[in-house]
Amino acid sequence: MNEEQLMAHRELAGAGVHLVRFMADFRNRFTVFKNYYERLQAEQIIMDVELELDPDCLIRLFEGLFQVEKQVSPARFADILKGAKTAWLTGESYFTKTTGYGLLADWPKKQISTLLDRLLESNLIIHDAGHDSALSLSEQAARLIVPLVVPALADEVQAILRSKARDKISRSTAVLQGKNPEVTVHIIRELVRRGDTTVVLCFKALQRRVPKKVFLQIVWACGQLGGKDAVNLLSKTILDRDSLVRVRTCQAMGQMADPSFYFALINSLDDPVAMVREQSALALGKLKMPSALKHMERIMENPAEEPQVLRAARETRAILLKEKELRENESL
Repeated sequence: MNEEQLMAHRELAGAGVHLVRFMADFRNRFTVFKNYYERLQAEQIIMDVELELDPDCLIRLFEGLFQVEKQVSPARFADILKGAKTAWLTGESYFTKTTGYGLLADWPKKQISTLLDRLLESNLIIHDAGHDSALSLSEQAARLIVPLVVPALADEVQAILRSKARDKISRSTAVLQGKNPEVTVHIIRELVRRGDTTVVLCFKALQRRVPKKVFLQIVWACGQLGGKDAVNLLSKTILDRDSLVRVRTCQAMGQMADPSFYFALINSLDDPVAMVREQSALALGKLKMPSALKHMERIMENPAEEPQVLRAARETRAILLKEKELRENESL
């Protein structure tokens, strides 16, 4: 929609020409500038923290740190940003080939160190939990680079899994393992969006070797993609010690609606955590197996049951009664 079309729009009747031009310019920026939403967020950070950087430079700095996360101290990352010719930064070094190398070559070293201190104070970059002297991106900073790094990493995982290499599972998991959790979560979402069920093999191999946030995303992904490997993985996670994992597993089982989950979900109706019982009841409704009716009625007859579980049981009972009636009519 151009400026003339906006001027003619009924809802903008009476709006001044300057406002319309501003709206047209604002809209055009989203189509002309790549990753404009991330640039807007970067601009907000720059204003909040009072940084002397342009948005693209800040995003590239975060991308550069992502490539060397958990490997460098603030002093060494400052060397990378400066493009220093120190003993550990030889011409053949991996670090000299990263996005951050020489990014702030025109800055004095002290100014770069001050910038990193400001980013640390603002929790945009953080000290790695396993190594106090090593740097990592915060979730907020990692989200800004998602459009830049996720598509290529998802391509890499798919290419490895489609290859004939004997070590393709270990290589594909290596791409995801050890990465910033926020980025890994978005890689998983992108792989799900592409609908490639072969990646479940990779997820199955990872399981508990990743942070909880990533593991929960893997459980969700199995429900979205389905398949035999997803069934096998969810059949194990329904017994996990973590109640949130069990909740997400019930939701994923409901999404897949595979009849093989029936008995696992029935057993989960007696889980000590109410949210697990609630999601188990709802998932059974999606399986549409009338034999679960008696279990819903048992829940509804329990005066001590939690209200949300009772609501889920009533909802599923209504679904199952309709399904039972439908099957009886079809058999006549």
